[in-house]
Order: sequence, then C-alpha cells, then structure tokens
Amino acid sequence: MKTPDLPHIHPHKLRHTFATKLRVQGAELEDIRDALGHEKLDTSLIYAHADKEKLRTMIDATAPKPSLWQRIKKSLFRLREYRIKIPATITPELVGRDEDVKKIERLLQQGVSVIVTGPTGIGKSFLIDKLRYPKKVLEIDDHKEFKRSLAACLVHLLGSEEEPGRQAVANLIYGTDNPDALVVKTSKESMPNLCRLLCDACGRKEYILKINDLESVTPSVVRILEMLKDHFVILTTARTVKMNNSSFLWDFEKIDLKPLSRPDSLRLFHRLTADLELQQVEWIQNKIHDTASGNPRMVMELAERIRQEPVIDAFVVDEICNNYLGRQTREIDISPVLLLLFGSLMILRYVGRETGDQELTFIGGAVLVMMMFARYFLKEGRRKGM
Repeated sequence: MKTPDLPHIHPHKLRHTFATKLRVQGAELEDIRDALGHEKLDTSLIYAHADKEKLRTMIDATAPKPSLWQRIKKSLFRLREYRIKIPATITPELVGRDEDVKKIERLLQQGVSVIVTGPTGIGKSFLIDKLRYPKKVLEIDDHKEFKRSLAACLVHLLGSEEEPGRQAVANLIYGTDNPDALVVKTSKESMPNLCRLLCDACGRKEYILKINDLESVTPSVVRILEMLKDHFVILTTARTVKMNNSSFLWDFEKIDLKPLSRPDSLRLFHRLTADLELQQVEWIQNKIHDTASGNPRMVMELAERIRQEPVIDAFVVDEICNNYLGRQTREIDISPVLLLLFGSLMILRYVGRETGDQELTFIGGAVLVMMMFARYFLKEGRRKGM
C-alpha cells in the first residue's frame, strides 16, 4: 500500500537487497563477495548498491542551511507557497491488464475473434491500441460510415506496392492500380460487393480486422460482419450489444474488463502523479480510488485535474473528488439487490401462510405488487440532468 509502484519481485532482486543491506551496515566487500559466492569483487559491486539515504545526507550537508527565520516562515506559511510544476504528458501503461492482454494476444494468434466489453472509461479502446498484434491489421474506426471504411480497406490492399499480385487484381477488376482512381471506383460499389472483393483480395485469417466500438451497430452492418467474420480475425469493443444485433458474435471470445483492484488503482495514480509533491499521500490515494471505484478513465481525469492545483493536500483533493461529475453518472447495477429483495418477500409471504399470520402475508403481497410497478416510479424519478 505504501509503495504502489513496486515492481515485480523475484529471488534475483532479493540478492541485490541482501548485498545492499550488508554494505549499508558496514560489511567489507570481501565478506559480501563470500556471502554471495562470487569470485571477483567487481561482480559483488554490481549487487551491493550504495545507500541512497547516506548519499542524500552527504549532499544535503554541502547545501547552505536556512536561517531560523526562514524555517519558521516555511512552517507557518507553507500552504501559501506556489510550486513550479513542469508539464508532463500522461501516457500510462496498461496497469492491471497483463492477463487480459496476454489472453487477447494469444486468441488473435490462434485466429479467434475477440470482443472486449466493459463500462464507459474502463479502457477498452486504450487496451486494443496497446496490443502487440501477431498479424497484419486493417482498422475500421467509424462503423457509422462502414461502406466508406470497407472501400478504404480495399484500396489499401489493392493499391499496395508491396503486393504486386494485388495490383494485378486491381488492374483486372478496375483497369488501374492508382490509389486515387481506386477510391473513386470503389465508392460506387455496394457494401456486399465490397465485402466479397475484400475477402478475395487477401487470404483467410491473414488480417486482423480491428473495429473500435460496435455499441450502436445497425442491422445492415451486422449482415456484413456475418460475411467477414469467417474470413478475418475480428477484434472489436462495445459496452453492450443488443441481442437482436449479436448474431455475428456467436463464435467470438468475450473479454469483460473489470474495474482495477485497489493496488492497481493506486499504482496507476502513482505513475500519473510521481512528479508532484503531494501532502498526505496515502489519504489522497485512497480518496482517488474510492471516488473512481477502479475506473481507469476516472483515475486519469482526477490526476489531470489535481495537476492544475498549486498546492495539493487532503482538503484540495477532497473538494475536487466531491465535485467530480463522473462519480454522479456512474452506472450502478441494482439487479442483485432487487433479486435479493424479491426472494425475501417470497419467503415473507410463505412464512405468513404457514403460520397463519395474515399481516405478514398482506405485507409481502402488497410490496410485491408495488415492485411490479417500480419501473415506472424509477423512470419518473430518474435524474433529468446533471
């Protein structure tokens, strides 16, 4: 919890720690060499690192000491100090997604199509952008203009100078292999015809078709995806897909991204704010995690918001988190609560009938009737704005 960015621990690092602690305690290099089983002192020096605290103390000793008045002024008016912060470009790594990444890359290597799901801000698009793809990739970034995207993919394949055979196919079909001319000619094709030409232009499972966000896919696009899914390895993302539009997903592997665990959430926040001077670090980290509930996008947005403050302490972070609109719009699944309540009411009615207690039976029946109309009450009471 105190060192959320602690790297992976293995026995070899324990040897470094062991040798360094011996050196800090004043052990001779010859003794360290014998303890580690080395033949040369130079090898032991690789393991026995210098004590950073001791070096820091030596460096501080050479710096001029502040006067008594300067120390008193600093302790009394610390919150009024304005620190200079160097702007940093936030490009966090895939924290807490190692197993998901490995599984997706393995499935793509095997030629299995994958859909990555999860709530808003969970990092679906960020994850698929950071993958190491085992095959060549064709990317469709706008499924609303699916025909135009298919035509662009076809032009890319037929106009590739690295594939003379495909240029010959382009000349055979359209009488030219010039990319600009191909754009004009392919724009006149229908979507099913573009789909067939795209499949003919490359080998089966040769390419990964990367489609970002199929949340609101239309029935016409579903029919095209059903034609493409047997020829391409498809990688896509969606928060949810309607059942009547999910027929193309039957042989897909679903990867459902979960919120980050507390250690991973703290590790991500630490990487985003490692260059800042934070007061009450542990309290701030826990506040960020509780506010974001492990949502990576929320953690990143809160970290970026905190960077704008001249002084970062518990009071500032508490105000930022309490006013953060993301926590007010977070999706909440109350279905388990409703199921538990429904089951409790059924038990209540059963106990009332068995014991002859008419009051329990009446209460259970009345609440069940109310639950039947609960959806309409919730709809009327739903938040109309933020």
